[in-house]
Amino acid sequence: MVTILCLGMMIALSCHDAEAKESSCSKRQAIYKMTEAMFYEARDQSYKGRVAVFYVIIQRIKDKRGIAAGSNTVCEVVDQWGINKYTRRVVYQFSYQHLSKNRMRRIKKKENAAWDATYKMAEYAYYHPKELKKTGLTGQNHYMTVKLWNSKRRPKYARYSYNTKIIGDHIFYNLKK
Repeated sequence: MVTILCLGMMIALSCHDAEAKESSCSKRQAIYKMTEAMFYEARDQSYKGRVAVFYVIIQRIKDKRGIAAGSNTVCEVVDQWGINKYTRRVVYQFSYQHLSKNRMRRIKKKENAAWDATYKMAEYAYYHPKELKKTGLTGQNHYMTVKLWNSKRRPKYARYSYNTKIIGDHIFYNLKK
């Protein structure tokens, strides 16, 4: 069944009366997944840094030919995985997905106040898409820590990046097509 979806976050991305397939990712689940990504990827960052992670996820939903091709929801983008062709191991798009569920629970329990604050940020940004513009990002759909960016372990694909912007400890960028 096809329904009309105009989620708050997509309105900012010019999704007026867009048609989308009915999804298994409800608004509540999408906000939870956004919170998870923002918390585990950038919990020590400023509000702008956490919302920038949200922005990248939205950009990946919009980008139909890139890394998240075929992913139509927040849940699909955040949970996306693949097989590393060199190591033959499962790799996730978001590094926190490699943590065990027990470790994630311990971190969340230890930093409960930060989780609550991040949930409120994700919920607010979800329903108030103009918040995404406050990040100053312009289409970036990848990010990594500045420390990794400047190290010898920097992924080879990052050589083909452009449109970079640093927010807190992360560098946000696009890859050349």
